[in-house]
Formats: sequence, structure tokens, C-alpha cells
Amino acid sequence: MASSCGIIRDDQLLDHQKEVLCSCMLKLENLIKGNEEIQKNEINAVLDELNGLTYTIVFFSTEEAEQLLQICFLHVPFTSEHLVSKLCHLVTNILTKQQVECRSQFLHMCLNYFTGALQICGTWVTSDVLDTLAVLVSDNVGRIEQYWENLIGPRGSLLVFADPTYPDPDICLSSLKCLQNVTLRTQDESYPPDDWIGGCFSLMLNNLFTSRTSVDEITRCKLLIPVLRGIKNVVSALKKVPSLRIGDVLGGLKAYLFYGLPGFVTSNPTCLYPTPVSQFVPSLPCVPSQISRTNTRTGNQKKRTKKKRDVRKGSNKQSQKDDEQLSKVG
Repeated sequence: MASSCGIIRDDQLLDHQKEVLCSCMLKLENLIKGNEEIQKNEINAVLDELNGLTYTIVFFSTEEAEQLLQICFLHVPFTSEHLVSKLCHLVTNILTKQQVECRSQFLHMCLNYFTGALQICGTWVTSDVLDTLAVLVSDNVGRIEQYWENLIGPRGSLLVFADPTYPDPDICLSSLKCLQNVTLRTQDESYPPDDWIGGCFSLMLNNLFTSRTSVDEITRCKLLIPVLRGIKNVVSALKKVPSLRIGDVLGGLKAYLFYGLPGFVTSNPTCLYPTPVSQFVPSLPCVPSQISRTNTRTGNQKKRTKKKRDVRKGSNKQSQKDDEQLSKVG
């Protein structure tokens, strides 16, 4: 009986959420251009209503998600940063908690909007935009080639925000998470050029070696996790480590191998290079037959030396007897 009640409640909740979704879409479609403040208030109320839904239940279809977000992108300007922040949460909820297919056209529409927001919006909303970009690029690196340069090129946005000298650790953390997803290689899909990936690799190593005295231990641990995962992604994708940075990688691994365990004392990593290969060539192990041969040889040698000693003793005794006889005759 309890299970049937649960099913009824779930069905009622599903129907209610679909009604709310349809109502919100109608409100956005019927927005009349006029007073900007009234329009912003209506959009704000719609986004609050959508973000307040229960996303543990699947109620979005791919077509509904595409239609809804397309309308939102048209009505939410970059200057309304609080609306951009709420739209970031809505996109993240839809893509991570609903069974929505991220088709190429829809993916590019989202990336166009949020890469633009990253350039224009203020820093207080930058972390939300970066978190949304991390969701969008996850497992989609091969389908976003035109955005590689803007994200991880020589002047890429992610490299700027993930720099260890960047003052805001929250923005740096969100950018490192995005870098972690960008460096993850999907099988049979294109991958960014080695030069750009090498820049990401060097940046993550710099974060590994930078001691942040202004952050607490928990924040430092949060920063280290995407850094180490990103390094792993690059090494797995390229199947090699740049020779100039192998000492940094080994030093970082040694320093953080047991990081987080009770009693572990954190120390700043240092360059650690492998010891040179020894030039000494060890002798081959003896075969049992060779050992038996050497044993017989040594045994024969011992017997020969024993015989020689006995012969010497016998000759000495004979000479002593001859001397005694000569002394008696004399």
C-alpha cells in the first residue's frame, strides 16, 4: 500500500512539474518588449520557479529543454548578472539531472552564450559561468573545436582564471574543473593540439607547486583534486610526459601520494628526477649443473692437495730413517 501511495505521489508531482514547465514557457513566449524592469522581474520570477522544481524526477524532454533555453538566451542579457547566474543553475540542473540529449546545435547555442557571458559579466558571476561550461564541455571536447582557442589557446579564458596567482580561489577552482574536463580525451574524437594541451599541463603543474598561504586546508584540497585529475588526463591522452617536466611530476606525486591521510605532514613538492641507470652489469646466476661441476672441481683439487701432502710427509719420514742409520754406522 505504501508503494502505491508513493507511485501516486510521484505521478502527481510529475504532472504538477510538467504544468509548471508549460506555464513558464508560455510566460516567456508572451513577454512583451516594453518596460525593461517589468520584463526583468517576470524573467526573474520564471527562473526562480524553474530552479525550484524537483529535478530528481525526469520531466524534461530534449525538445522542451532546447526550446526553453533558446527563449531564455534571447531574454537574459549579459548586463543582468543576477539573471545570468540563475540561468547557469537552470542549465546545470537540466543537463546533469534530466535525461536530455546534448545535440550539437544545442551545445553550440549554449557555448556561444556562456563564452560571451564569461567575457562580459562581472567576476561575482564568473564562477557560475565556469561551472556551467565545465558541464557543457564534459565528454564533448571533440565537438567544440571552434571554441578550443577561446578556452585554452595562448590567451584562453580558462588559462587566465586558473593561474595560481589569480586572487579569487573560487574562480580558480571552477576554471580548474573546466580544464579537467577539457583535457579528458574521448575515444575516436578529435583532441586539442599538443601545444595548447601542453600549456594546460604546465599550468596545472604550476598550481601543484604553488603554496597558497591565504586559503584554508579544505579549499587547498579542493584545488588539488582537479589539478591531479587534469594531469592524469593529459598523460593518458598523450601517452607521455614532457621531458622537461618529468621531475615536477615525480616530485608532485611523491609529495601528495598520501595527502589527506591522518598524520600525513604536507610538504611543498620539489623536483625529483630518477637516479641514473647503473653501469655495473651483474653476473649471470649460476645454473645448478655449473654449481655441481664447480663442487666436483674443488673436491678433486682438495684430494690432489691431500695426496701431495701425504707424499711429502712420507718422504720426510724416509729421510729421517736414513739419517738415523748413517749415524749408527758412524
